[in-house]
Amino acid sequence: MTPERRQRVLLAGLGASLLLAAAVYLPPLFRVPADEEALTARPAAPARAARSGGRAARTALDVSEVAELRIGRLEIEPFAFQVGRDLFRFGPPPPPPPPPPPPPVDLEALERARREAEERARLAAIEAAKPKPPPVDLVYLGSFGPPGNRVAVFSDKGKQEVLNARRGEVLAGKFILEEIGLESVSLKFVGFPETPAQRLGIGS
Repeated sequence: MTPERRQRVLLAGLGASLLLAAAVYLPPLFRVPADEEALTARPAAPARAARSGGRAARTALDVSEVAELRIGRLEIEPFAFQVGRDLFRFGPPPPPPPPPPPPPVDLEALERARREAEERARLAAIEAAKPKPPPVDLVYLGSFGPPGNRVAVFSDKGKQEVLNARRGEVLAGKFILEEIGLESVSLKFVGFPETPAQRLGIGS
């Protein structure tokens, strides 16, 4: 395309744009009041009847009353653009999810656990009510004598008294000397034959 032809095309496009803008924005500038009667059509029935030779031909142009055209009401509404949500701003955070529903209650398991707890408490109470052997409050110091007839030597915890005993004898009315070893002895408890013997080493 030559420069002259390109220039003509641009001028033609510019002229069309100007005409379109004039058609859109110029009528409101010359608007007349709404109550002013601009155009009123006159009845043309007599002339129409004369041309038609007196026949009663009725067309749209023969209507005696024509609606008035009020140019003042022909207003161009301005271009309305409503701004929506700003894309550069964060919206309100979503609500937190609802908490999960609680798990179903196992009534049978609760009842079983309650019964087991009651049984453990009952057994503990029975065990606590049983008489207990006294704590050993003697210290084994050693032994002397022949192997078949050795004598064990004890003292109390406060080392206030020294006790000598042979196998099978009772010490302090509470303990029975069951066995005498080289470095330890075994003591049973008076009144508790089923309680296992307690072993004491030298110095303990």
